[in-house]
Amino acid sequence: MKYLYIFILTAIIAACNQPTTNTTSSNDATATSNLEGYELTNHEGRSGLQKAIKKDGENILEQGDVMNGQKMGSWITYNKGRNAAIPQWIVGYKDGKKHGASVKLSDRGEIAETAFYIDGVLEGKKTLFKNRKVEQVTEYKNGKRHGAHKSYYNGVRVKKEDGKTETKDGIPKEEGNFVNGKRHGTNKWYNDKGEVTIEYEYVNGEKKE
Repeated sequence: MKYLYIFILTAIIAACNQPTTNTTSSNDATATSNLEGYELTNHEGRSGLQKAIKKDGENILEQGDVMNGQKMGSWITYNKGRNAAIPQWIVGYKDGKKHGASVKLSDRGEIAETAFYIDGVLEGKKTLFKNRKVEQVTEYKNGKRHGAHKSYYNGVRVKKEDGKTETKDGIPKEEGNFVNGKRHGTNKWYNDKGEVTIEYEYVNGEKKE
Protein backbone atom coordinates (compact mmCIF):
# COMPACT_ATOMS: atom_id res chain seq x y z
CA MET A 1 0.00 0.00 0.00
CA LYS A 2 2.85 2.39 0.87
CA TYR A 3 4.54 1.96 -2.51
CA LEU A 4 1.21 2.30 -4.32
CA TYR A 5 0.76 5.63 -2.51
CA ILE A 6 4.24 6.78 -3.59
CA PHE A 7 3.52 5.75 -7.19
CA ILE A 8 0.25 7.73 -7.23
CA LEU A 9 1.95 10.76 -5.67
CA THR A 10 4.74 10.64 -8.24
CA ALA A 11 2.24 10.35 -11.10
CA ILE A 12 0.23 13.36 -9.87
CA ILE A 13 3.30 15.57 -9.52
CA ALA A 14 4.63 14.42 -12.87
CA ALA A 15 1.35 15.41 -14.50
CA CYS A 16 1.65 18.89 -12.96
CA ASN A 17 5.26 19.30 -14.11
CA GLN A 18 5.32 17.93 -17.64
CA PRO A 19 8.25 19.19 -19.74
CA THR A 20 7.40 21.41 -22.65
CA THR A 21 8.55 20.79 -26.22
CA ASN A 22 9.89 24.32 -26.57
CA THR A 23 13.56 23.98 -27.54
CA THR A 24 14.46 27.55 -26.63
CA SER A 25 15.21 28.84 -23.17
CA SER A 26 14.74 32.21 -21.51
CA ASN A 27 17.89 31.60 -19.45
CA ASP A 28 21.47 32.10 -20.58
CA ALA A 29 24.16 29.41 -20.66
CA THR A 30 24.98 29.87 -16.97
CA ALA A 31 21.62 28.26 -16.08
CA THR A 32 22.58 24.95 -17.70
CA SER A 33 22.28 22.09 -15.21
CA ASN A 34 25.37 20.24 -14.03
CA LEU A 35 24.86 16.79 -15.54
CA GLU A 36 28.28 15.30 -14.82
CA GLY A 37 27.90 11.65 -13.85
CA TYR A 38 24.45 11.26 -15.44
CA GLU A 39 23.53 8.77 -18.17
CA LEU A 40 21.71 10.62 -20.95
CA THR A 41 19.32 8.95 -23.40
CA ASN A 42 17.46 10.74 -26.19
CA HIS A 43 13.65 10.63 -26.22
CA GLU A 44 12.34 9.45 -29.58
CA GLY A 45 10.50 12.12 -31.50
CA ARG A 46 11.28 14.89 -28.97
CA SER A 47 14.04 17.11 -30.29
CA GLY A 48 16.43 18.23 -27.54
CA LEU A 49 14.67 16.17 -24.84
CA GLN A 50 16.70 13.54 -22.98
CA LYS A 51 16.24 11.17 -20.07
CA ALA A 52 18.90 11.61 -17.36
CA ILE A 53 19.73 8.97 -14.76
CA LYS A 54 22.40 9.05 -12.05
CA LYS A 55 23.30 5.74 -10.39
CA ASP A 56 25.28 4.35 -7.50
CA GLY A 57 25.98 0.82 -8.69
CA GLU A 58 22.58 -0.72 -9.45
CA ASN A 59 20.66 1.86 -7.42
CA ILE A 60 19.22 4.98 -9.04
CA LEU A 61 20.12 8.16 -7.14
CA GLU A 62 18.28 10.66 -9.32
CA GLN A 63 16.35 10.72 -12.56
CA GLY A 64 14.38 13.13 -14.72
CA ASP A 65 14.17 14.83 -18.10
CA VAL A 66 16.59 17.32 -19.64
CA MET A 67 15.79 19.80 -22.39
CA ASN A 68 18.82 21.28 -24.13
CA GLY A 69 21.03 20.66 -21.09
CA GLN A 70 18.56 21.97 -18.51
CA LYS A 71 16.35 20.08 -16.06
CA MET A 72 12.69 19.98 -17.08
CA GLY A 73 9.56 18.35 -15.66
CA SER A 74 9.55 16.13 -12.57
CA TRP A 75 12.84 14.97 -11.07
CA ILE A 76 13.04 12.21 -8.47
CA THR A 77 15.88 11.85 -5.95
CA TYR A 78 16.06 8.55 -4.08
CA ASN A 79 17.29 7.54 -0.64
CA LYS A 80 20.45 5.50 -0.22
CA GLY A 81 21.05 2.19 1.55
CA ARG A 82 18.16 -0.01 2.61
CA ASN A 83 15.62 2.68 1.65
CA ALA A 84 17.01 3.09 -1.86
CA ALA A 85 13.66 2.26 -3.49
CA ILE A 86 11.87 5.12 -1.71
CA PRO A 87 11.94 8.60 -3.27
CA GLN A 88 13.38 11.33 -1.08
CA TRP A 89 12.43 14.31 -3.25
CA ILE A 90 10.02 14.80 -6.14
CA VAL A 91 10.61 18.24 -7.62
CA GLY A 92 9.35 20.06 -10.70
CA TYR A 93 11.79 21.96 -12.92
CA LYS A 94 11.56 24.39 -15.81
CA ASP A 95 14.58 25.73 -17.70
CA GLY A 96 16.91 24.33 -15.03
CA LYS A 97 15.11 25.99 -12.11
CA LYS A 98 12.68 24.56 -9.56
CA HIS A 99 9.20 25.25 -10.87
CA GLY A 100 5.92 23.80 -9.65
CA ALA A 101 5.35 21.28 -6.89
CA SER A 102 8.16 20.10 -4.59
CA VAL A 103 7.60 17.17 -2.21
CA LYS A 104 9.97 15.65 0.34
CA LEU A 105 9.32 12.14 1.68
CA SER A 106 10.50 10.48 4.87
CA ASP A 107 12.47 7.22 4.94
CA ARG A 108 9.12 5.48 5.37
CA GLY A 109 7.67 7.08 2.26
CA GLU A 110 5.45 9.53 4.14
CA ILE A 111 5.15 13.16 3.08
CA ALA A 112 7.54 15.30 5.12
CA GLU A 113 7.34 18.61 3.23
CA THR A 114 5.38 20.22 0.42
CA ALA A 115 6.17 23.51 -1.30
CA PHE A 116 5.70 25.33 -4.59
CA TYR A 117 8.25 27.19 -6.69
CA ILE A 118 8.05 29.68 -9.53
CA ASP A 119 11.27 30.13 -11.53
CA GLY A 120 13.39 28.81 -8.65
CA VAL A 121 11.72 30.92 -5.96
CA LEU A 122 9.42 29.74 -3.15
CA GLU A 123 5.86 30.97 -3.67
CA GLY A 124 2.74 30.12 -1.65
CA LYS A 125 2.44 27.66 1.23
CA LYS A 126 5.27 25.52 2.53
CA THR A 127 4.03 22.76 4.83
CA LEU A 128 6.07 20.52 7.14
CA PHE A 129 4.77 17.14 8.31
CA LYS A 130 5.86 14.57 10.90
CA ASN A 131 4.26 11.14 11.19
CA ARG A 132 1.62 12.29 8.69
CA LYS A 133 0.63 15.20 10.91
CA VAL A 134 0.98 18.87 9.95
CA GLU A 135 3.69 20.51 12.07
CA GLN A 136 4.10 23.88 10.38
CA VAL A 137 2.55 25.95 7.61
CA THR A 138 4.23 29.10 6.31
CA GLU A 139 3.27 31.33 3.40
CA TYR A 140 5.98 32.63 1.06
CA LYS A 141 6.20 35.37 -1.54
CA ASN A 142 9.24 35.92 -3.75
CA GLY A 143 11.22 33.44 -1.64
CA LYS A 144 10.56 35.18 1.68
CA ARG A 145 8.12 34.43 4.46
CA HIS A 146 5.10 36.58 3.72
CA GLY A 147 1.69 36.02 5.28
CA ALA A 148 0.46 33.62 7.94
CA HIS A 149 2.82 31.33 9.86
CA LYS A 150 1.49 28.55 12.11
CA SER A 151 2.95 25.56 13.94
CA TYR A 152 1.27 22.82 15.96
CA TYR A 153 1.71 20.31 18.80
CA ASN A 154 0.82 16.75 17.86
CA GLY A 155 0.51 13.59 19.91
CA VAL A 156 -0.28 15.47 23.13
CA ARG A 157 -1.80 13.35 25.90
CA VAL A 158 -4.82 15.22 27.27
CA LYS A 159 -6.77 14.28 30.38
CA LYS A 160 -10.53 14.05 29.90
CA GLU A 161 -13.28 14.78 32.39
CA ASP A 162 -13.71 11.09 33.16
CA GLY A 163 -10.06 10.86 34.21
CA LYS A 164 -8.95 8.99 31.11
CA THR A 165 -6.51 10.42 28.60
CA GLU A 166 -6.65 10.86 24.85
CA THR A 167 -4.19 11.93 22.17
CA LYS A 168 -4.79 15.26 20.49
CA ASP A 169 -3.20 16.68 17.36
CA GLY A 170 -3.23 20.13 15.83
CA ILE A 171 -2.95 22.09 19.07
CA PRO A 172 -1.64 25.60 18.25
CA LYS A 173 2.02 26.10 19.09
CA GLU A 174 2.77 29.37 17.31
CA GLU A 175 0.70 31.82 15.27
CA GLY A 176 2.14 34.83 13.56
CA ASN A 177 2.46 36.87 10.44
CA PHE A 178 5.35 37.92 8.22
CA VAL A 179 5.78 40.69 5.68
CA ASN A 180 8.73 40.50 3.30
CA GLY A 181 10.57 38.05 5.56
CA LYS A 182 10.03 39.99 8.82
CA ARG A 183 7.57 39.44 11.63
CA HIS A 184 4.75 41.93 11.40
CA GLY A 185 1.57 42.18 13.47
CA THR A 186 0.47 40.01 16.38
CA ASN A 187 2.53 36.87 17.08
CA LYS A 188 1.48 34.33 19.72
CA TRP A 189 3.11 31.30 21.34
CA TYR A 190 1.14 28.60 23.16
CA ASN A 191 1.77 25.78 25.63
CA ASP A 192 0.60 22.26 24.77
CA LYS A 193 -2.73 22.97 26.45
CA GLY A 194 -3.51 25.60 23.83
CA GLU A 195 -3.02 28.50 26.25
CA VAL A 196 -1.23 31.66 25.13
CA THR A 197 2.06 32.03 27.03
CA ILE A 198 3.74 34.79 25.00
CA GLU A 199 2.24 37.49 22.80
CA TYR A 200 4.14 40.26 21.02
CA GLU A 201 3.31 42.88 18.45
CA TYR A 202 5.85 43.41 15.67
CA VAL A 203 6.36 46.14 13.10
CA ASN A 204 8.72 45.23 10.23
CA GLY A 205 10.61 42.75 12.42
CA GLU A 206 10.89 45.06 15.42
CA LYS A 207 9.10 44.09 18.62
CA LYS A 208 6.93 46.81 20.06
CA GLU A 209 7.43 47.52 23.75
